[in-house]
Parts: sequence; structure tokens; C-alpha cells
Amino acid sequence: LPSVPCTRATPASAVVSTLLTTWSAASSLVLISAKAWLILAWTEEFNVFDGKHAFDYLVENTDMVYELDTFWSEYAGIDTLEYLSKLGKKCPLVHLKDMKIRENGEKVSAPYGTGILDNKAIIEASKKCNPEWFIIEWEEDDMDSLKAIKISIDNLKKLM
Repeated sequence: LPSVPCTRATPASAVVSTLLTTWSAASSLVLISAKAWLILAWTEEFNVFDGKHAFDYLVENTDMVYELDTFWSEYAGIDTLEYLSKLGKKCPLVHLKDMKIRENGEKVSAPYGTGILDNKAIIEASKKCNPEWFIIEWEEDDMDSLKAIKISIDNLKKLM
């Protein structure tokens, strides 16, 4: 699939046009199997173009399904609960990643349930989307990975 080159200065119309062209070209792939997932990874979803987040342009102009990454929505200052409500059944994948803030102010991931995000509220809002999967991610290296996995699973079970 083509990439979507853009910066915050790129006109929203160019972003939407490129995204819709990409979606149109990829839509035949989706028709091959109802169970196939097409994941478009794009790291600019919460940048603002012409007063709107890029993510909003996608939601308003496509019939795609989405995986909302709760870490990055919160990192960007987005109301995650509002976005989950807006997406509804269009959000079969919810990407759960907790956040901690280092002494220097840097926002980084934390084992799920040990950070500062309101995970209980996020899970409750997510359940209204009827997700097929909750995906947990932790990317720091400040503890043993197996320990972080166990902590994350235990905390998710408590919230479910």
C-alpha cells in the first residue's frame, strides 16, 4: 500500500484524498475474506489538519474499522472515552497501553494497570464498542518482560 506522506502543514483535503485513494485501492483485499483484517498503521492520526484531527477525517469519510490506541490518544490530549463512543461498533480492536510520566516529564508506557490512565473508565467505554480483541502493549525495558506480562494480564482481568 502507498504511504501517506504528510506534515501538520499538509492541507486536510490532500490527506483525506490520499487516505481515501489508499482505502479504495486496498478495499479489494478486504473483500477476499470477511475475517481478514486490513491494518493501516499511521502515526499521524492525532495531528491536526485544518482544525481537525486526522483520525476524525478517517472516521467521517470511510467505513473502515479502527483500532484505537489508548496510550497515543491520551498522549495527544484526546478524550479517549469520547473517541470510543464516537467509534462504537467500528472499533473491534482496542489497544490498551498504560502510561507513566518520568521525572523528566517524558510520557512512556507502563505495565497495564500500573500507570496514570483511567483504565476502568476506558474498559467500560470499550465494552460499548463490543470489541473482538483487547490488545495490551508494554514497550519499556525497565523490568522483566514476563513479570510485566503477568502484571498486565492480572490487572486486565480485575477490570473485566
